[in-house]
Amino acid sequence: MDPISRREVKYALSARALPTLRRELAARLGSDPHNDVLEGRGYWIRSIYFDSPRLQLLDEKLAGVGRRFKLRLRSYPPLEAASPWILEIKHREGPWVRKERCSLSLAEVQLLLRGQHVPFLEALEGAEVARRFVAQRARLRAVVPHQIDYRRQAFVHPNPQVYLRATIDEGLRLLRRADPLAPPGAGTPFAPRSAILEIKTSGPPPSWLGQLVDRYRLDPRSISKYVHGVSSLASL
Repeated sequence: MDPISRREVKYALSARALPTLRRELAARLGSDPHNDVLEGRGYWIRSIYFDSPRLQLLDEKLAGVGRRFKLRLRSYPPLEAASPWILEIKHREGPWVRKERCSLSLAEVQLLLRGQHVPFLEALEGAEVARRFVAQRARLRAVVPHQIDYRRQAFVHPNPQVYLRATIDEGLRLLRRADPLAPPGAGTPFAPRSAILEIKTSGPPPSWLGQLVDRYRLDPRSISKYVHGVSSLASL
């Protein structure tokens, strides 16, 4: 997969705002076809995060380090043995995000989770992004502490030549140990009364989006599901 660069801005939402916000986004944008997985209400996303034993990447996020990255695996439940996975290094600098990705099979995911890096890289025939991922994992001595599932409803610009994507994420759940084939939504709920709106663009956002932000009094925040999920462990 080619690297992806774009601008991402996130907003925290109360559950009360969701119905009207959904209607406004649906009136302005088209529905992502993947929303049909849950009968028009969105689809599940599963992310498995890698971090050092002392959670260095989480600490860098909390400290507001300007240039940082994440190591994660992603897929879309319900999952079977043949379901594809995405290995991802997500780089962030301010609001700008660049993602390096490659596709994995479940067998390759399991090799990576077990730390069997030599057969993992051999299976991928030395894919460059996989080698960088493994090198960063080794540098951090990274373990696989957490798996997070959530429901996403996505809206896209009707013109495929324009990259504008709005997503609403809710139903966040945390599983303390990665289980790639766990049922959708496995784990313990966290942040049950809130959701996350994320706007992704490759250029300037349209004027109506600024009006929507003002109307709902939305403040842009650097929101991380990984940070919220791990922080919730203290209260579980």
